[in-house]
Parts: sequence; C-alpha cells; structure tokens
Amino acid sequence: MSGFGSPTPDSDRGRAATTALRSSGGCFRIVVFPAVSFLSELRADLSRRYPSGEVEAQDTMLAGIASLGRRPADAIVIGVEAAHPRLAEAVSATRRLTGPRARILLCCAPEAEPAARRILRAGADGYVLHPLCGTQIDAALGLSTPLTWEQGRLTRVPPGASSAELEALGRALARVGGPPQLLLEALVAAVRTALRAESVALVTLRRHVVSGPDVGTPVLVCPVADDAGSLGELRVGPKMRGAYRPDDAERLQVYAALSAHLLRASRRQRRWRRLAQTDALCGVMNRRALESRLERVLDEARDRRMPVTVVCLDLDDFKSYNDVFGHDVGDDILRRTAQLIRAGCREHDLVARLGGDEFAVVFFDPTGPRVAGSRHPESAIRVLDRFREALNRESFAPLGISGRGRLTISGGLASFPWDGGEVASLLHCADQALLEAKRLGKNRIVLVGDPDGFAPRAAAPGAT
Repeated sequence: MSGFGSPTPDSDRGRAATTALRSSGGCFRIVVFPAVSFLSELRADLSRRYPSGEVEAQDTMLAGIASLGRRPADAIVIGVEAAHPRLAEAVSATRRLTGPRARILLCCAPEAEPAARRILRAGADGYVLHPLCGTQIDAALGLSTPLTWEQGRLTRVPPGASSAELEALGRALARVGGPPQLLLEALVAAVRTALRAESVALVTLRRHVVSGPDVGTPVLVCPVADDAGSLGELRVGPKMRGAYRPDDAERLQVYAALSAHLLRASRRQRRWRRLAQTDALCGVMNRRALESRLERVLDEARDRRMPVTVVCLDLDDFKSYNDVFGHDVGDDILRRTAQLIRAGCREHDLVARLGGDEFAVVFFDPTGPRVAGSRHPESAIRVLDRFREALNRESFAPLGISGRGRLTISGGLASFPWDGGEVASLLHCADQALLEAKRLGKNRIVLVGDPDGFAPRAAAPGAT
C-alpha cells in the first residue's frame, strides 16, 4: 500500500486518457462511491481522463458494493471526507468481493488525508488527493510505471520480460543512431512481442511517420512523450490470445517511455555524427569523414571492379585574399567554392574540405563495372573543367568590381586502381599531382604521371 502526497497543479488534469484499456467483455470499468461532496466532479475528472473507459458513480456504499457484485470492475475509487467507521468496513468488504485483481483507491480532500491513511489498512491499494493529479491517478490505477533514469539509461527492463522480449528489445537498442525507420520498426517489434499483440503501430508527429501495420481501431493507445514534448503514440491492436489486463497497460507505458528516450537519443547521436563528420565552415564532409567513406567506396570498387577517381583541389593564391580583404571575405570565398563544387557533382559523389583552401572530390559510378584498359573517367575531367569555368565567371562582391575572373583553382587527379589501391596512397598521389599543377603555372588540372593528358597505365601494386 502506498499513499501519494499533495498534488501540484498538473496540466494533465482533465486531459484525455493517456492509456485506453479494453477487454473482451467491455471497456476498462471504474466504480466510484459513496456520495461525497466532490462525487460528481470526481466522476467527471475520471471520465475525461479515461474516455475509452466506463466510469460509474453510486451514491451509497451499499449500492457501490452491490454494483460490484453484479458486474466486476477493474478499479474502485472510494471517496473519503472524514473518519467514518463504516468506510473501513466498506473497503474490507470490497476487497473480499473483488479479490486481488481489482485496484481499490481512496480519494480524499487534503484535510481528510489522515483518515484516508488509517483506512488504508482495511485493504485499499493507495489513496489520491482531490482535485486529481493526472499522473498520480495513472500510477495509482496501475496504468503507468515510474521510471528511473541514470546517465541516460533505463535502470530496469519491463517487469517480467521474457527472453523473446529481451531479444527484441536488444535489437531495438542496437538500432539507436542508425536509420530512423529501422529503429521504429525494431521498437514496434519489441512492443508486439511484449504484449503478444496481433498488430502494433508507432505513429510519430515528426513528418507523420507510421511504422508497423495498420491497427485500425486500437485497443491500447499510449502517447510517446518526454520532457521535451510529444513525439507520437503507440497504437496496439487486439491481443493474439485472451484480453489485455492493467499490467499490459503498465508494460505499454514502460515501452512508450523507453521509445521516447531511444528516439531522442537516436536523433542526438545522428546529429552528433553529422557534426563530427561535417566541416563547420563549408557544410561539406571533413577529412576524417572523407577517408572513412572513401574506404567503403574502395571496398565496393574491388568487389565490383569499378574505377574511382580522387581529385585534390586548391584555390590559387588564396592567402593573398585573406591578407588583403580579411578572413571574413576569405570564409565567404571558401563557402561559395564548396557550393560550386557540390553543384557540379552527382548526388553520390563525395565532396570534402581537407583543410584551409584545399578540397577533395571523389567520383565513382556504382552502377558500371570497370572495363579492362579504361583510363581516368573522362566525365570527371569534364566536370572539373566546368567547375573551373564557373569559378572563373563567379563574381565575388567583396572583391569589388575586379572580383570577376580573379579566382582560379588548381587540381590533381588520381585514379583507382592504377595510381593506388588504398585511401592514403590515392590521396597522396592526387596531392602530388596538385603540386605539379601549381608548379606548371596554376589554374589547371594535372593527372598523375601524365600532365598533358590521360592515358592507360598499369595497376598499382596491391590493387585488384
């Protein structure tokens, strides 16, 4: 038995139910008695909070107990205004009639709290204060479970979890930080396993994403929300066998809280990953992200025998612009340069800022096999030429009327597998070709070992 302290103002009061519970014999049933001064208000509060349930009010203790004899209830709320010897008898008789399956709660005004505490010993499960606090009445009725979080983790798993449920929960945890749809699907599978439900859907407010089959008219509904606000709701269809009980609603509350936490954590992880892999100034990949992605591209290239072209680009005489116009103007030039490079590439090509005024582009074609004797992709050369022309035409307002045509760029191009078989060797070869372009007078693209054009070359050692 447990009591709940004086409630604080709660926005949940009078709100629609957080959980609607129905059974095969009807909806979740609450019986309220006797005729205390706040009986009508108490019934109205409960009806608003549990709109899918049935709330019945009886004026006298005898009428209330008789109603329970005719038809069982899932919860009984007994009003307490002052110490009354027959109230304890009524609680005891109600407990004998219902057995342990029903929740018996006392509801009292703050001034009657001492009397409610004394009556608890007669067999009540707890008491709540009137006016009702939504979260307290949920917990008292067994429709929610207080959760304890430590360092961002749930300190306990849902009560009585089976091995299948734990396995499904583990799959959901493994999806945190990955594609959002995969996490949603794993959470739905875990809830379906936990409740042995025929169907479960998780509907998120963000972009109205729905994961799971169409539930139709749900039997259980629970919001997915945390301190930051609502994220959506879990909708549960009929149970595979039998009917849902209050402990199923409790389990759903646990999963709703866990789902909210995992969705927020996953969103934060994806954001942190983007920040860690993105150049803060230009909004393209940074060097670390490029090397990681290029490693995966080369693995695929070896398996599918496709060419990969790596280009290192560097703005000519960029330091002079910083010295004359200042670093703010220099930053604007770098941002605009990154935009021009990105605009000339295909969606799957990789664009990164390596540092300073140096950029890198990785061209590859995931749909085409490598042809024996093929050379540096001519398409990459054409893209780079168009980019150099676009940069030359670009008018950078901070540079004044002479800004158009002042900026030029040099580049070095290396290709897998001919110039290198690994990330480091390809980037090194492209960088050496870039230095050669600078030495030859800038404003040009140089191919590894072939500054005047491109021709077939033998595969580098270690390349396949």
